[in-house]
Parts: sequence; structure tokens; C-alpha cells
Amino acid sequence: SSRRGNAVVRNRLKRLVREIFRARRFDLGPSQDIVVIAKPGAHTLTYAQAAAEFAQALDIPGRR
Repeated sequence: SSRRGNAVVRNRLKRLVREIFRARRFDLGPSQDIVVIAKPGAHTLTYAQAAAEFAQALDIPGRR
């Protein structure tokens, strides 16, 4: 939402989440809906930090 920054910040977050999902999509079971809500400070995360948070939230073993 617009509470997470301007369009540039929101689009960066969307690209980051999409890329993490693409990299880990085979670790997920078939036919799952995943909702990602960006919390305050999400725009400061690096790819590695965001990927670790994603894996931890979904309890996926691997890179943490």
C-alpha cells in the first residue's frame, strides 16, 4: 500500500518478493496461496535478508 513508500519503493518490494518466490517456488507444495504484507522497514532489506525471512515464515529448510 502507499503507506510503504512511494511507487519506486513499492515496485522494488514487489520485484524483490517475486524474485524470491521464483527462486523458491519448487520448495513449496502445489496449489498454495501466499499473501505477503510488507512491514515497516521492509524496503531496507537486502535480497539475502528477505529470502531468509521468506524461508523462515514458510518454514522452508535451506538458506537461512
